[in-house]
Amino acid sequence: MLQLFGRRLGRLICPSRCMSGQAEGGSTPGTEPPLDTAESSPSQTASTNSPTAPATTGSEFQTTTLPAEVPAGASLPLQGFQQNQFEGKEWSRLIDRGRYTRDWGGSDGLGSEMSIEDRMEQLGQAADAERAARHAKEMAIQQEHAAKLVQKIDERGRAYGTGKRKASVARVWIWEGQGNLDINGRTLDAYFGTMPHRLDVLTPFSATGTLDQFDMRALVRGGGNTGQAQALRHGIAKALQAYSPPLHSRLKSFGLLTRDSRVVERKKPGKAKARKSFQWVKR
Repeated sequence: MLQLFGRRLGRLICPSRCMSGQAEGGSTPGTEPPLDTAESSPSQTASTNSPTAPATTGSEFQTTTLPAEVPAGASLPLQGFQQNQFEGKEWSRLIDRGRYTRDWGGSDGLGSEMSIEDRMEQLGQAADAERAARHAKEMAIQQEHAAKLVQKIDERGRAYGTGKRKASVARVWIWEGQGNLDINGRTLDAYFGTMPHRLDVLTPFSATGTLDQFDMRALVRGGGNTGQAQALRHGIAKALQAYSPPLHSRLKSFGLLTRDSRVVERKKPGKAKARKSFQWVKR
């Protein structure tokens, strides 16, 4: 088989030399020795049935089987592999050039090109729409709940609310006025010396737009300045809801009606503090 293949290859490469060699050997040009049927393969059998060039006599050499033409639209061997290699090289080339701020999507090749900024804007718009839908649904539920609430005031026209935070408890009364705030017999500025604590007390009024519309009197006990300020904030929010039920949705959206139940974690036995352990010594 190998010898026969070598002879055929030699004839294709140099016909004149093959003819001279055949003449010296006494063989007739254009003839081949008989093939062994046991060694013949289907590919060789198919090649013998392929169209051949017309045979010539004399010094001309008879050509072998001509290659069949590839049908139109047919995929060549390793075409898909080469295409994948090209796409991978193209992607690497773009990354090397610094064009990593591009989002290449799609399943066919690199697909459509979209900038990361456009993609982020698209995702942000979808998130904003979803957030707006949830907010509208929540506001509808809160308004329905506020419609069931009724005004609760005493004979003096005051609304009452109790606020709690940590170890502090604040009892708050509000009524229509000019914005005078009394905390344990003292003004807001005199009772809380820092601005964050004063802002905590004024948050319910600023959230509902009722600054300078209500007077307040509060009695607060226990805890420190932070706990008392946030307890007052909780109590004022509940008092505003009792005085004007339509403010419920506004106060709820700011989270002012929710009791903050966070407290300091207790110390554990065998530990330095709640979580901290003592320094470990090996010996």
